[in-house]
Amino acid sequence: MSESYQPRFIATIVVKDGQHVQSFDFGRYLPVGDPAETAREYDRWGVDEIILTVLDSYSENMEGLIREVAGAISVPLTVAGGVQSVECVKSYLSWGADKVSVNQALVTAPDVVGQSVETFGAQCIVASVDLWEEERVCYRFDHWEKKRSNIDAEEWVKTVSKLNVGEVFFNFPQRDGTQSGLACNVVSGLKQYLTCPMIVCGGTGSTSHILECWEAAQPSAVAVGNVLSHFEHSVIAYKEALKRAELPVREGVRANYHAHKLDASGRPERLDNEALDDLLFQRIESEKI
Repeated sequence: MSESYQPRFIATIVVKDGQHVQSFDFGRYLPVGDPAETAREYDRWGVDEIILTVLDSYSENMEGLIREVAGAISVPLTVAGGVQSVECVKSYLSWGADKVSVNQALVTAPDVVGQSVETFGAQCIVASVDLWEEERVCYRFDHWEKKRSNIDAEEWVKTVSKLNVGEVFFNFPQRDGTQSGLACNVVSGLKQYLTCPMIVCGGTGSTSHILECWEAAQPSAVAVGNVLSHFEHSVIAYKEALKRAELPVREGVRANYHAHKLDASGRPERLDNEALDDLLFQRIESEKI
């Protein structure tokens, strides 16, 4: 692993009907809460970036949502959803997004992607690539049609790479919400066709899954969604486990779990009674002379 390699830990927030939801198989959703409040907490806990994926059709509500989330955080914000024109990209950026992620436009309007790269710079454009694994072969998954295409993943990645986007975001609907692990072998094989950094998402259930992916494919970042909603301070706990594995993670907050043992999933275990006693406030009376 390169000494200069410093992977990013990204939180994804999926929004449906104006609410942050947990996503399962790209088709089932459970409500979590207010997107801006979730983003604020993720930022406070130390994520490196946030990806806001809006499943609702593009509407005037997008401006308010993007402005509210962008105003609640200090880390970079990527916004995905409804991008079909250069003007749409311009609007998202003007409302507070640092990057805009495109998915369907890669298929229906590749010229829009190319023009956006030329107009705003490659660093602002992320290509979102959904993939479907079937009998050891990987295909492009059509998010809108909810089914796999007949386009081989390698050919599709080569096509996307020619658009000169700043990053490629890989996601896998079959792994969405399963906590079964990331598609390490798939993204490792596809990386050779990219000329830009890649982000991997889909299937994280423990820190070991992230470690496996970083060791196998060295992505620029791993994006995590549902698992961050399972317990408070989960970002801090995950980063603690990654640091113990000697990965050069970014430490953006003072809080840590250095004194805790971590279980197999990366969650901190309870401190022993002696350690807890040391944390108790002890009043010391002032000395009278």
